[in-house]
Amino acid sequence: MRSRWKSYPESALSVTLFPVAHAVWHTSSDLDVGFVRAYASILSGAISPDNAYRPFQTILEHLASDPNPPTPILIHCSAGKDRTGVIVALVLALCGVSDNVIAHEYSLTELGLARLKEPIVERLTAPGAPHEGNRAAAEVQIGARKEYMLATLRYIRQKYGSVEEYLLERMGLSQETLDKIKKNLVVDLAEGEETVPWEGNDELVSAQIAHL
Repeated sequence: MRSRWKSYPESALSVTLFPVAHAVWHTSSDLDVGFVRAYASILSGAISPDNAYRPFQTILEHLASDPNPPTPILIHCSAGKDRTGVIVALVLALCGVSDNVIAHEYSLTELGLARLKEPIVERLTAPGAPHEGNRAAAEVQIGARKEYMLATLRYIRQKYGSVEEYLLERMGLSQETLDKIKKNLVVDLAEGEETVPWEGNDELVSAQIAHL
């Protein structure tokens, strides 16, 4: 199994993350703006001409590859919700998943990080850490509320027109590459098959966590 994995250098998958919580926000609207600002920085950093490694492009081109059998890919970052959340949102949107479902899946990160929350907060608030002595700011940074992703998806359309336009015109991917991604990831239902109700995914995640 391991031989089917392709190795990429760490530098090829790195994109600088704009700090999400420099201050404590007091309203839901301010939090949304703060996360959109952070995720906008991730989006612009991924296509910056100064970023020779083009991390998102590397991931998307892997997803567009045509090996037989298909090779798996594991996408992650420091917390598994910001850079990971943005690139996964792009992939899901490209494949026609609705904003509501994308944002719901993103919010499940809070379930996944629940048992790690306290150690992460302690690390972020330790002396010399980004949020030294500021627990509220640290808790904001590790949050993954549905509203943050919904606001980010709206920003993408306002700034770039659409996810496809961002990938084609700003990232420089070809239409053929995007079509291959969709071909590899989208599965048509057979006659009589039904989709799995996404509303129950939080229960599935909770059940998996309980077995860890």
